[in-house]
Amino acid sequence: MTNSEYGQANVVLAVAQEVAFDSRFEVHIAAFEDLEDRVSSINANGKLPVPITFHAVRVASMADLIKRHTGTKGLAHRPGLPYAVPAFLTLQNAILGWEPNEYMEAYRSFLNVITKVKPAALVVDPGLWQGHDAARTLGLNYLILSPSSPKDVLGTQMPKKPTLWKYPL
Repeated sequence: MTNSEYGQANVVLAVAQEVAFDSRFEVHIAAFEDLEDRVSSINANGKLPVPITFHAVRVASMADLIKRHTGTKGLAHRPGLPYAVPAFLTLQNAILGWEPNEYMEAYRSFLNVITKVKPAALVVDPGLWQGHDAARTLGLNYLILSPSSPKDVLGTQMPKKPTLWKYPL
């Protein structure tokens, strides 16, 4: 289960494709519908013994939320702090910009996919809050697959925040 934005989805797509090359496994991806064309293109190359099954969650994706809240397609900005700060301030709208009913609809969609597929292994994008909530509701253990390194994700949890001063960013 992943978000549909390229930065987050690339690692999930790569791992899913690699696992799908082994005919012993059936691979399913549940994501916002923006990702469906990319999964279809992986299947279209004809090299997989069994195509990847895509489950579309028909709720606004993070990219849709950015557009809804900012009127733009992304958080791109001119170089420099004065231009970066307004973009960073809109980041919360991408991460948690769903209306309550939208969030719950996405949560129920992921919950239904898990219940229907009954996966032997469940992989969840670290920023896919509805996916985490669905897996936790069902009491499932799951893997978190991220394009970020542990240093980037966990470094701020370390005492004295070493990622802010000890390592080059």
